[in-house]
Order: sequence, then structure tokens, then C-alpha cells
Amino acid sequence: ELGARSPDGSKGWWALQFNANRDKLNFITQGNGQTEFNISHPINWRPDRWYHVSVTYGLFESTLFINGELVGRGSGVSAYPSHETALASGIHIGGSAQGEFNANVRLDDFETFNYVLSESDNLDYYLATRPDEDGDGIITYDENLFHLTDPHNPDSDYDGVSDGKELDEGTDPSYEFDGLPRQLAAFDFEGARLEGNRNQIPIISGQAPQVPGWKGYGIQLSSELIDAFHYKDVELSGAPNINVRRGSIRFWFQPEWNAGEGPGGVVPIIEMGEQSTDQRYGWWSLHFHENGSRIRLQMQGRGRTFSGFDQALDWKAGDWHHVTVTFSIRGSALWIDGEKMASGIGTIEFPKLEARAESGMVLGTDVKSGQAINGVLDELVTFNYELSQNQILNDYSPTPPDSDGDGLSDLEELTIYNTNPNDPDTDADGIPDGKEIADGSNPLDAYLFKPQMLSQFSFDEENLVGNNAQLPLVSREIKLEDSFEMGGMGYQSKEGSQLIYKVREENGALNIDLRRGSIRFWMKPNWSTGDVGHPFGSRILEIGRINTQSSQSKGWWGLYMDQGRSTMYLASQAPNERQWHVHLTSDRLDFEKGQWYEIELNYGPQTVFAYGVKTPQNAQTFVNSFLYINGIQRGSGPGIDPSTLPGPEALEKGFAVGSQLDGALSVDATIEALTCYNFPQNIWNKVVVRDRSWAAETSLSPPMVRLSRINRVSAKGLNSVYIERRRLGEYEWHILEENYTGASWIDDDIQEGGIYEYRLRDTDFDNADFRRVTLTVGIHLQPVHFRGNVILVSEAGLPQSLDLDYEQFKSDLTGDGWHLIELVAQRHDETNWLQNATEIHRIRAEARAVYERAPAYPNVMLLLGHVPVPRSGLEAFDGHENHRGAWAADSYYGSFDDDFWTDKATRLSRANPRLENRPNDKKWDPDYLPRIIEIPVGRIDFSNLHSFGAADFLDLIDEKPWTLEVALTRQYLQKNHRYRHGLTPVEKRISYFNGMGFLPLNNGEFQAVNLASSLFGLGEAHAIASRPLYENVPVMFGYHEMRASPFGIQLGWEYGRASNTYNHYTWHLNQAQNEPSILFYMMFGSWFGDWNLTDENWLRGVLATPNYGLISVYYPKFWKLQKMALGAPFAVGMLEMGDLTDNYREAPRMLSIMGDPTLRIHTLTPPRAVTARLVNNQIALNWEGSTEEGCRYFIYRRHPAEGYQLLNDTSTEATSFVDDNPWFVEPKYMVRAMKPQSSGSGSYRNLSQAAYSKME
Repeated sequence: ELGARSPDGSKGWWALQFNANRDKLNFITQGNGQTEFNISHPINWRPDRWYHVSVTYGLFESTLFINGELVGRGSGVSAYPSHETALASGIHIGGSAQGEFNANVRLDDFETFNYVLSESDNLDYYLATRPDEDGDGIITYDENLFHLTDPHNPDSDYDGVSDGKELDEGTDPSYEFDGLPRQLAAFDFEGARLEGNRNQIPIISGQAPQVPGWKGYGIQLSSELIDAFHYKDVELSGAPNINVRRGSIRFWFQPEWNAGEGPGGVVPIIEMGEQSTDQRYGWWSLHFHENGSRIRLQMQGRGRTFSGFDQALDWKAGDWHHVTVTFSIRGSALWIDGEKMASGIGTIEFPKLEARAESGMVLGTDVKSGQAINGVLDELVTFNYELSQNQILNDYSPTPPDSDGDGLSDLEELTIYNTNPNDPDTDADGIPDGKEIADGSNPLDAYLFKPQMLSQFSFDEENLVGNNAQLPLVSREIKLEDSFEMGGMGYQSKEGSQLIYKVREENGALNIDLRRGSIRFWMKPNWSTGDVGHPFGSRILEIGRINTQSSQSKGWWGLYMDQGRSTMYLASQAPNERQWHVHLTSDRLDFEKGQWYEIELNYGPQTVFAYGVKTPQNAQTFVNSFLYINGIQRGSGPGIDPSTLPGPEALEKGFAVGSQLDGALSVDATIEALTCYNFPQNIWNKVVVRDRSWAAETSLSPPMVRLSRINRVSAKGLNSVYIERRRLGEYEWHILEENYTGASWIDDDIQEGGIYEYRLRDTDFDNADFRRVTLTVGIHLQPVHFRGNVILVSEAGLPQSLDLDYEQFKSDLTGDGWHLIELVAQRHDETNWLQNATEIHRIRAEARAVYERAPAYPNVMLLLGHVPVPRSGLEAFDGHENHRGAWAADSYYGSFDDDFWTDKATRLSRANPRLENRPNDKKWDPDYLPRIIEIPVGRIDFSNLHSFGAADFLDLIDEKPWTLEVALTRQYLQKNHRYRHGLTPVEKRISYFNGMGFLPLNNGEFQAVNLASSLFGLGEAHAIASRPLYENVPVMFGYHEMRASPFGIQLGWEYGRASNTYNHYTWHLNQAQNEPSILFYMMFGSWFGDWNLTDENWLRGVLATPNYGLISVYYPKFWKLQKMALGAPFAVGMLEMGDLTDNYREAPRMLSIMGDPTLRIHTLTPPRAVTARLVNNQIALNWEGSTEEGCRYFIYRRHPAEGYQLLNDTSTEATSFVDDNPWFVEPKYMVRAMKPQSSGSGSYRNLSQAAYSKME
């Protein structure tokens, strides 16, 4: 001790001391008004035993060594006595300056240094001065004088227990049969140094690489790589690694050879000592011999050699085997894969101490012959007793182990998935690896995950258990109280109470994700804003401990409030840093005592964006964290930089609810329904959005429709609505319920097969789209066998170039119930507008003729190739003055109101001649679509996408533009075919990104949430805020609204995922690895909506990727696609634009469909291998059923003039059918599977694509 201890630390004090119970050794410093417990380490010392103690310290760290081993670390020394105080006090040894607090110890060899001793220095000092020569824990003097044990042998009686340990346990270190049974050593070969369970380090000559083992990693012992591999017989501590007199050895082994083809000679698996010609040196060996066809236990000593057992093997290369060997003076036994294979004489001889020490425990190698066992060794464990049959069988399982409990075996993780077998969540995205594999996502990429709730703590049970049986790590002074109207209990956090849960459960499941997600809870404060709290504020949620002084810390993360309770922060601190980072600030809050508040925190990775900027230094921070209180956004911030998060040691301590980990800085409030998700729910947190997301469920017994919305109780309750209904096709709405504020409503006045439209209209009705939710609900609708006409207008020459792919596409259309009408068009020619106008007029006239033959029959037009492009309008809907003029307007083809399409306007353009619009030039005047669009129009057109000439997924025979267009069209038709046949994996999810904060709520944000509910049902995970262009998890719809150019769109940049640019261009898409996994794009941005203005167009370019990208449309606000939930094709979105009953819809003229408008969202795997055979003037059909369960089948026969006709009005379960009245001229049939399909808009009977017959 130096100096003098004082309460305020002003005098300066420095001490190494025991605590009052003498079960801790403390190193404490005081000075400059502060006290620091630099080290406080638990000890369990025994009387009259010597211990070598060393303390090192510096500015940044203090360390404690006992008996040469580093046992404790702590903070560095920044406070100590002044020079004057130290001189006055001197150094007090063994007690205080007043002679008090005597340590009651014997001290010897006290030394001080003016530098920090290294770890090796401390070990060397200990080894040089220790009075215990054999390391068994008994000093040499005592061994010679009192115990009569061998001071040079740590285990005098060689029973596998050191002499010192036997004295501690009350057994006789000189009697070989009373040492307590124990495991001696375990080697799992997981560590980088191949260290054992007590840090035993091997001595290796050559290489023993870690390779996939039975459990985690094993070591490969190969003659080509290694000469020698061994561990010590006994470690310096006196602890043995093996006992070959009595004990057991257990391990797993995978040979690289078949029995009889293995290594030659005698190759030891485990060996001690050395074989000698006079048989006196001492040798013990478990080895293979006869080229791996036999395994034998042999021993030698005192001029004798014995074999314990010698068992034949029939092993195959690559198979794993569990081997256990037991041995003692009574006998030996060999167990392989849980079966006793051999037994023999016991260990009559074994190597003496000198031989064992010289050789050590040799594994898998023979130095003299240079041979190795040529296989993988894993999970080696040694014991000093014979394992029983039950112990051996309990350890053996033929099923590969799952060390981390993630649902994947270690072998699978290492050899198939490349995941970490010791970490249940390799990419730390909150979802165990096995769950990600099952869900079809990637366990190696944190950005590929299935959105889901991670945890929910309702505090309704006394044990505070969570929704997945998560129990608290710590719960002290817990008080629960009644919650608000929704019922249940809440946790009342007060000063001194502690409630801590694990961050990650044992099975790998996260309870809270610090990098991205959302956290929602209800809070009732026991204070009002302005009531002064603790100067350091109060904690709502916290992980780790904030660090303000030390250079050594584990990191910190917290959601907390200031002293005045008017500001809430989200912040974090990386390990060993003093600076913390604020990710979100919400100020000017106004809480009232005793009131409930719904609080939701949403946070994502820190993101930056800039228009045309290419470096992070020049980019702007993009707001990516949000705080909502009672459904209103009250704060935001830049998001989470992963480098600022706490480390694993902090996470292991769990997360505290309502206070710090130690119970201090309580928020002094009642907390209820704490719920954590692994994805941000920004778009669901605005009451104005989430209360207006409705879905429908239907049933037949009794017939009813249940309309539901997400039931989140808000401060003002659920939004009040009128519930209105009409039959599909009716004009007038009928009010069924007024001022409804519930979460679900039932309509039982319905009929099976009916289609009803429901409108949920705000009581405070205004013109905004988000004030009116419309659902089209079907009640078990009948299958649609015949969908209508497809007017397929192909560019001249393209069908011939596509050849079989064109024919397959037509078969796919026919097989989905469409009647094909084929037209041919000349290619669009920008140099000759009048020629284009003439061709446009002709094509429109032919389409009109088809429509007028049966106006009530559905029609869809599909333009294949660079078919002439109509243009119309004067306004620039992207806000750019130099983009005003005539934009591409395919919708003109499907609108037949000639009075609407006038040609009188004038607009001259210096920017681009294509934008010019003059009177009578056949470029039309309207800026908006008419109220009625007779035929929806889609286009598959890959012209002028020159960047894809360098695509790594195309094999082009030349560089001609036509070759590229044909290749891209062929690729599109092929992926279209795969999707229709259920071969394209996709999640029921909408990914939404609004990078343009000035867009109103009724833009894509509301449309994404509303469409997700109607298509997939209620559930926040169906619509998530994300960046669709980053999607690798395949999603059905990707909404992306951001600044753009004709050939690209801005996507933002995320830490760790940056490319060299902040914009995504068409030429980025020519690399397969850059393909977004989106089926249907819904996008808005500058310029690219005019998709035929320039070479390279983004709207069409996203369809040129190899696997996804089937449809893209512009301006998401105007696309009402809810009817797709009942099996309607995408084309329905264009028809909905002309809803005569909606007085507030004016859709811009450029809106049409890029891609195939006949596609639907529900695919069903079709039947296969349909065969037709003539039998007794009948046609017998047979087929293989769909791979999906619960399917029934419809059969169709082709009429020579009228196309395919349905043969069975009632579906059949059978996979065969007999046509007893066939057409004998070219009989052709097709079979379609049928299965009931439910969605967020009811239910219908879905049909698959057709499988066509082949005559036998």
C-alpha cells in the first residue's frame, strides 16, 4: 500500500489487497478526486500453499498473473498518490500504515519494476522461482518431508490425478486405485492453435490443417503434410492429458481410405513411449495395421509385449466412425459406432515417466516411417477411468451434431452452406441459419432475410416469459400493474428494479437486432415532461455500459431520455471508445403523467445519397431512423453505422428494460407489450396509413366476409370509417355501417361465387386516395377457363427469329385461357414519323375491330418488339421544363374515343425533336387518359438497350443491334415461361423505398401498404421499407421512387454495400450479380417514364435481366392492382385507371405496361407428361399430377375451328380421363390443375398453365 485512502480520493492511494472475505484480490488506485477498481479478481486459495503473484499496470491496462497464468485484466492507472504523499507514506507490506488490516500471509521474493512485464516474462519468473518442481501443487520440500511423493512426478501413483489434486480431494497420492474418476483432457480442434480444453498446445512438425469434422472442425493427419503431432503427457500445471495405465479414449475418425487400402505398416492413432527391440523402454499404442484393415491395442515394457485386442475393420473412405477404447489391469475393450467389437487383456505394461515425458501423447503420426493415419480426427477425449456401456452409448449418435442449435448439422454448415457451426446466426441478421435455409434466404448475407417479429414481452405472466418462452436473465424487485384497455399487465420500472433479457437465445434466435429493425412498446410515465429527473437522464432500453473515461470498454447501445424528459435519443458506442454516436433525436416531447403512449422506434443502416455524387465524402446523409409516438413521427436521424455498435461481450450481458443493467437511471414508467422486429416498419407507423390497410377473409359455413385491419390501439383509437358495399359492376355505393372504429367487421349477407366491392371511407371524407380504401372481395369464385382475347402485335421478322420460343410463348398464352389474335407491324422508325403514324392508325383500327365484334368480351393488347410508338401531351409529369412535350403513349392503342384524342396543340422542343407536338402531326394533345380504356396495352420491347451487348449472361453471335434485341426478347419469353410454371421463387412481399420526401402520402407509400394487405392479407412483413434495387430475396413487387435519369435511377448507398456510384444505370444490369430480384417494378423518377425518348431506358432496361423483371410500370400512385388478388392479370391495373365512379383520378397519358400484361400473381405447378392413346375408338389420357398438394384437374380438347373446349364441368381428382367422343383429326388435349387460392381479398379457384398432350 502507498498513500492514504480517503472518501473523496483527494489524498492519493495505491493498494493491492484482499477483500474482507479473502475471496477476491483487488488492485485499487485513488487520486485527483477519483477512485478506480482497476482489478477485482476472485480467488480460492488454500492455507499453507504458495502462490506466485504479479501485477502489471500502465496507462491503458492492468493485468494480474497468478502462478504464471494471466487471470485478470482491468483498466489502466490514471490516479495515484502524488510524489509528496508517496514519499511520506512509503511502501507498506502486509498491512496498512497504522498496522491494521493485516494480510495474515507469508511473503517472499518481493520485486518491483519500472516497466510492464510481458506474459512470457511473468511465466519465466514463475518457472524460475517456483518451489514446486513437478507442478503438482505441492512444494518440493513438502513432497520430500511430509507426503513422501515423488517431487519430480506430478502423479506419483499414476492414477490420472496429480498429487496436489489428490491431497485437495482427500485421496492418497501414493495409492494408484483411489484417484477420483474424471475427464482428463478434451481436444475439439476448433481453436486456431488446436489448443485443448485447458489451453494445451500441440507440438507439430509439418501441417495439420483444420477441415470439416464430425462436430465443427477436425484435423487432417496426412502423410503428405505432417511428420509429427503430439501433446505433452502432463502440462506444467501437473494436469495430465492421458493416462495409459487405466482409462478411456474416445474420438471420431473419418478415413481417406477403404479398409485394406490404407497406410502401410503400423500407424499409431494414439501412442506413448517408443517401441524397442529389448522391449524395456516402454510403449503403449492404439494403431492401424495391415493397410487399415485392422485396429490394435499394444503395449510393451520390462522385456514383454502384449496385444490387448486386434480387430478387423471394413471401413469405407469418407465414412465417420465413433471409436471408444477402455483399458485397465482387468482388461481392454473396443467400441465402434456404439457396438462392442472386441475385448482383450488389460494394460499389464505401460511406459514409465521418462518415456511418457519424452514422447508425449502422439496423435496419428509415426516419425520413423513418415506415415500418418490419413484421415480426419475429431472430438478426442481422454479419461482416467473406464467408461460404462451406458456412457459410451449415450455419447454416440449416428446423426451429425448441431453444435449451435440452428437446425443445421456442423457437417452441413461447413461442407454445404459455408456457415459457422458454432454461431447459430452467421450473418447476425436475427434469424438462425437453419431457418434462413428453410425460408430460402441466405444465412451469409445480413441483407437477405425474412421479415418477422423477433420477440414480444407482454409482462402478463409472473415469470415475465416472452412469446417464444424467453425467460429473463435477471429480474429483481419486479412489480406488475394492470395495463390499459387492451388488457394484460405492464412492468413498472422504478429505481433499483432490474429486468434483463438475452439479446440472443441459445438456439440463435435474436430478441433484438441492433443494426436494423423496429421496437414498439407502450409506456405510461410516472412523471410529466418538465419534472426534473436524474442528471444523467433515464434509460428505456440499454445494452452494455456507456464509457466516458476508460480506454477499455465493451460498448454500449441505448434508447434514453434527458433529465427534463422532453427529448429521446437512440445512441451507441463501439468497444474501447469514449465517443458515442447519436442515431436519432426526438425533442420537444410532451408527456403527461399517468397517460399511455405508443412508442415505436424504427432504424436501419446509415445511408447516404446524392445526385450524381460518387464518394461518401460528398454525399448527403439520408434519414433512415424514425421515432413515432401515437402514430405521429416525432423524430428522425441518419440510421445505424454498424462500426459504432457494442461488441459481443456487451451483448452477452443482455438488454435491460426500463433502466441500466445495474437497475440505476430507471425511466420510472410502466412498460407494456414490448415488441421487436428485424425490419423497420416506417410505413406502418403512420396512423394515417396503417388504419387504412384492410384485408378480407371469407367462409362458406356460414357464408360471410370478414373485413379486418391491423389492430394496434392508438391514443385516439382506430380511425372512424363508413363501410360501404356494392356488387361488382354497380355504380352506387350502399352504406352498411357508419362511424365504425373496430378492427374487424362481418358481412353475412353474401352469396358464394359473388364478387363484392367494399369501400372503407374516412368519416372526415376528403379527396385524398388514402382516405378511401376499396377492396374487391370474391367468395370462392369459380375458375376462369377462358380469359379473353390477346391481340399479339409482333414486329415484322421477330417471330421468325424467335422461332420455338415464340411458339412456346403462344402456347403459354393459350394454356392460360387466352384466345390469340396475331398481327404484324412494321418497326418504329424515328426518321419517318408519318410512316409511324400510318402504322399506328392501322394497328389501332384492327384492334378496334376486334373489340367491336364483342365489346363485353375481355381483350388485352401485347406489342412484341419495337412496334410504332404513339406520342401525346404537352405537360412534363416529372417536373422538368425541358421535358415538356409529347411523351410515349401506348394507351392510345387501346382507347377508341376519337373525340378525346385531339391534335391541335403546339409544343416546340429544343431538348429533343421527339417531344415536339404540332397541330395535325398525329401526335395527340391529351395529357391524361380518358375515363374509359377499352383495351389494356403492354409492350415487350428491347430496342436501343445497347449496354446489354456486354451482358455476362448473353451469348451473342455478333454485335448487331437486331441480334441483341432478339436475344433479350428470347430471354424474356423464357423467364416468362418459367414464372408461369411455378419455377421462379418469390416471396409474398412488397419492398418499398421513397427517396423523395416531397411526394404525398397517396403516392407509392400508401399504395404499397394497401396493395400488400389486399394481395397477401394483414401482416407488416408483407410490406417493408427497403431498397428494392438491392433485393436479393425475390419479392413480388418493388416500389422505388427516387430522382432519376432516362437510363438510371438513384438508389442510395449503404455502409458496406457501396459500388462506385450512387445511381443504378442500365449498364449496371448487364452483370448477372447486379440483378434485383423483383418480379414487378413500380417506379417513379425523372425522365425514364418517357420510355422511348433516348437510347437506354431504365423502365424497359429492368426487364432485360436473366431471371426476374417481368413487368415495370411508371408512377405507382395510379396503379390499382387489388383485383390481382382474385386471379386477374396485371392488365386490370389499366382498366382501373378509367373507373367512372372515381371522380378524383386523372391518370397521365404515358401510363402503360412494360412487359406481359397477362401475367398473374398466383402460379400453380401444372401437371406433367400428358399422354393420349387411342383405345376402342376412345382417347385415353394419363398424366402426372401437379407437385402441389390438393389439386384437381380440368381437361380441354382442341376444336379445329373454335380452339380448346372444356370437357369436364366438374374437376376430377384422378390423373386420367377418357374422351368417348373424340375428334380423330389431329386430336389435341390440354390438362390444367386447379386449387383453391386464398388472399387478402377472399378466395377463388386458381388454374395452372396447361400441359399439352402427346399421342402415343
